[in-house]
Amino acid sequence: MSTKQKIGITGSARDGVLEELCSRKATTLLATPYLSFESRLLEREGERLHIRATMGREVALNTLSKHPLKLRFPWDLSFYSGATRILGYEQGENRRYLVVEVPETLVPDEMRREYRADRVGKSQGALGTAAGPEVTILQVSLENLSAGGAGVFLKDYRAVESFMPGHSVQVSLELEGGPEFNALARICHSNGPYLGLEFTPPLSEPALGSVRNWVEARQQDAQRLWENRAELRAQALEAARPKAPPSGLLLLTADPVLAAQIKATLEDTHGLRSFPPVMAPYKAALSQRPLVLILDTSCMGSEERRRTRTLLEAQPPGCPIIVLGRDTENEHPRTLALELKQATYLEWTPEKAGFLRILVQGLIRKHWKAEG
Repeated sequence: MSTKQKIGITGSARDGVLEELCSRKATTLLATPYLSFESRLLEREGERLHIRATMGREVALNTLSKHPLKLRFPWDLSFYSGATRILGYEQGENRRYLVVEVPETLVPDEMRREYRADRVGKSQGALGTAAGPEVTILQVSLENLSAGGAGVFLKDYRAVESFMPGHSVQVSLELEGGPEFNALARICHSNGPYLGLEFTPPLSEPALGSVRNWVEARQQDAQRLWENRAELRAQALEAARPKAPPSGLLLLTADPVLAAQIKATLEDTHGLRSFPPVMAPYKAALSQRPLVLILDTSCMGSEERRRTRTLLEAQPPGCPIIVLGRDTENEHPRTLALELKQATYLEWTPEKAGFLRILVQGLIRKHWKAEG
């Protein structure tokens, strides 16, 4: 488990948690001491929460209402819960939902003794069990892993009677980017081809240390993703937002004289924005997609050209590129144009202003007609 102490969440912090959970329709459990129902949070209205109903009205009002009830949900690589009660059951034409009271406090409610890594890549292995004189061995894929046990998925769902809760099995696992190890385990629970295993007896060294190191690395990755989740959600929303149609021309140059020349050449055809070939301003400029990107290489040495190529490959402009060169004996700009996709080389002089206008218009017609 994470070494940081988990504490109760109240007040505005609680409101923030519930807002985030509702915004992503997070999975939650409605749990009594005797049974639980998996559902999803839908929305909050004041001190009332709407939760998708996965049970009938009678069960909700006559069973859940008669026992202490709590919401239980994953949060911050752990589990939290809060006491609640049923306020109502609403059913419309296409949906039904429970109305429950907003918990006053959300408290840590972690029942696992060890952190369980869910991002396990292509880790796989095998299970073996003896039933009478015969030995059954089946291939499995790993679903999750902790130092105390594992979740596995049977690839070939045969001889299910040999893999029932309470049975002992021999497990062999090969972890992606990690060790291989063998262990004895007890099947704690099953759901079709999914089995939950507890290592019995517990793992011993050196397997225990290797598994803990492997799991800890994934816990640290998961913690970084959790702490950056707001930024990741914002990026996902931005990516899903309808894109504005492309407009204008984008010039990447560090030369103000050239910028003035190109602006005078193209100002009467399309708007021109000029930025240095540096990541931050370039990335901001791409928030409005250009029709054509014009790249000045005249002041660039080999290292600047390399960085610029990396810049354009990391953040493709999604439009035709014109590479400008101004030294007839320098072949590097031509080489850069060949290395970049959808790039055209032009040896620039002010006398070629008319040709540049024709080239820009031709690239716009050809590329954006094909895009449309």
